[in-house]
Amino acid sequence: ANSTYIAIQSTVCKNYIELGAVPILPSNPQQVRYFKADLTCPSIRALYYIPDTTPPTLRSFVVDMNTGVLNLTFSETVNISSFMPLQITLLTSAIIRVNNPAYNITKPGGVLSTVNSPVLSFKLDPYDLAAVKYITSLYKIVSSSYIIFTNRMIR
Repeated sequence: ANSTYIAIQSTVCKNYIELGAVPILPSNPQQVRYFKADLTCPSIRALYYIPDTTPPTLRSFVVDMNTGVLNLTFSETVNISSFMPLQITLLTSAIIRVNNPAYNITKPGGVLSTVNSPVLSFKLDPYDLAAVKYITSLYKIVSSSYIIFTNRMIR
């Protein structure tokens, strides 16, 4: 069985022990900060560990049609290295219909974000940006700008 240990600064440890509290790690391992071990406050073995099984959800997005930058804001920190832009479709309606204009991203483009965070910035490939601009009703006004993606787009 794997062991999970928590090492914290001695002043924090002293305060937690005095209060009788047990430190709890965030559910997202990307938020964990590591401290230098201190002999006056040895690490404490976790009683149990509950992995984060809830995938991030998209809260909002902003598209800059001049620069081709798409900013996606998620419910929690996302792993940038897991981002798969080819799973994105841009739509003019919340309902997918055969006659509604839509565009599937076809080129990887470029991820502008450099650290894992809840906001991911992505630059559309020039080919994709030109294709989106060509579809006359796609992403011209906010009320007809929608996005859909598969559950494999991000972790």
